[in-house]
Amino acid sequence: MHTLALIVALCANAGANILIKAAGRHAGPEGGLVAQFLGWRFLVGVSLFGLALAFYTVALRRIDLAVGYPVMTGGGLLIVATASALLFQEQLGPLRLAGMALIVVGAVLVLR
Repeated sequence: MHTLALIVALCANAGANILIKAAGRHAGPEGGLVAQFLGWRFLVGVSLFGLALAFYTVALRRIDLAVGYPVMTGGGLLIVATASALLFQEQLGPLRLAGMALIVVGAVLVLR
């Protein structure tokens, strides 16, 4: 139950970040912050942040923070970086990939 809550929190948090980025790109430079904040992408993204917080709270009832936090950050990094490359054509160069690998290795070590 608590592991599932952590996975839902992780996915909701990553989804929120992706939607917030998409909201900014969709509004464009002319649209400004008002257009960005009132768009569905932004509103769903903020809602997903709330959902992530709720599920993360449930997960931390039984999962150590020293385990839950690395899973959230490491897993979120992988999801967001992959989505940013696929959806936003952001570059994942060798140094960025190496840094991501080190973070994931660190998270795996914490889990053991």
